[in-house]
Amino acid sequence: MAPRTRALIGLLGLAAAGAAALVLWRGTGPGLPATSPTPLRIEIGGRPLTLPANTIRFADQRVPGPHLGVDLALTWPELEGRSERTAARFDTPHYALDVVHLSIRPRQDTWDSASRLAAVYARFFIGEPWPGPAGLQGRRLSPKSGYADEVVYHEPGAVRPFVARCFPLAAGEPPKMCLRDVLHGNLLVTLRFPEVLLEHWRELDAALETHLAAWGVEVR
Repeated sequence: MAPRTRALIGLLGLAAAGAAALVLWRGTGPGLPATSPTPLRIEIGGRPLTLPANTIRFADQRVPGPHLGVDLALTWPELEGRSERTAARFDTPHYALDVVHLSIRPRQDTWDSASRLAAVYARFFIGEPWPGPAGLQGRRLSPKSGYADEVVYHEPGAVRPFVARCFPLAAGEPPKMCLRDVLHGNLLVTLRFPEVLLEHWRELDAALETHLAAWGVEVR
């Protein structure tokens, strides 16, 4: 398969993932929210995980046993699940600036945000780079990529860089939400977070890795 064809396939897959992520972020899901941190043992892609029940967004995923994936919501910076005290932070009518969302799924291929940087994103950068938050570099994506008005922020010079694609929540708006995929063993972890949290990307990455490892995800 030609490199350009592989890149376009990667972009189409990423577009679908971004659309799904936005649906998941906006969705309310079935059942009542959980406020108890009782440990719940589930399995994703053959990997056993133990998660606090109140981090899991959807009632049908708060059932022990194997699942196709799991969707989580966590406060920032505590990275804790929903409680009676914090419920209002999860229930804002728009998007909360102090809540992040994770999805954990079996990996389907070798693509994550870091591998897409050179193989896909860089082919569609337009204009000059600019200094982003906390040492990141911002690059705008060409409308020809299918990502008009979207921006990629990345960590320049790193072997496995932090990379996030940020997009508007409505046409004509500036980017407000960011998407980051990271492969961990046989699992793909997708992080969705407000763009204003990019200034804390180092702390966010480190804290999430600690939590993922504690839950049973294979962390490099």
